Amino acid sequence: GSGQWKIISDRTQAPSGAVFAMQNRRVESRVIPEIYHQANLHRLTPFFQAMRLALVDAAPSAVEDPRVVVLSPGTHSETAFDQAFVASLLGFPLLEGSDLTVRDGRVWMRVLGKLEEVDVILRRVDSTWMDALELRPDSRLGVTGLMECVRQGTVSVLNNLGSGVLENPALLPFLPELCERLLAQSLRLPSVDTWWCGDEAALSHALNNLDSLVIRPISRGHGRSVRGAALSTRQRKRLADKIKAAPHRFVAQEVLNLSSAPTSE
Repeated sequence: GSGQWKIISDRTQAPSGAVFAMQNRRVESRVIPEIYHQANLHRLTPFFQAMRLALVDAAPSAVEDPRVVVLSPGTHSETAFDQAFVASLLGFPLLEGSDLTVRDGRVWMRVLGKLEEVDVILRRVDSTWMDALELRPDSRLGVTGLMECVRQGTVSVLNNLGSGVLENPALLPFLPELCERLLAQSLRLPSVDTWWCGDEAALSHALNNLDSLVIRPISRGHGRSVRGAALSTRQRKRLADKIKAAPHRFVAQEVLNLSSAPTSE
């Protein structure tokens, strides 16, 4: 609402959205061509070209002509359109886990009754579902035996398995200082104001302002975000007790008044 951009959360496991931006551009260029051409927008095509080159360069060092594939959880995924479109833009095949198999320490793609080696996997499947042998045994989305191939260096998986740890919202309060120390510069975009409850001062602030903050668990497996203002007095008391019992598992965040755009019908 203030006109600022702020980061609400990070997506490092299987980030989506770039294709939606591209598709929006294409629609706008047809619906409002005059405004579109006057806006002097930066082109998005160089981003996808750089992405394609980066994926090819990520192949194991001994591979001269690497085969890259996009691994999708399937058509029921909420970002299935994004996955299909990015595969089309990059010129790589879009596959599901059942299209791949592991033989002799390598990942292979089933193609017309034969097997072809795969060198790089652009994954759009969360880490825990990637290997039924070593991770979730009930998974049908990944490739059984994939982890061993990654360890042996016969295939590259991007983003790296385990990169989802960086989605932890408890990192947000520390990003400004981390950026200064590691890159000697300020963050380009600020994060939403966040307090990690593992810190005593932050815990006190969260508990004293529970009715005006959003409470989030630091990992997906420990519940959903809760807006304090939407809770009854009893529910708020229960939430406070839950935070006190394990403060390190929660963060509190400011409630943003999001921007809006006028529309007409």
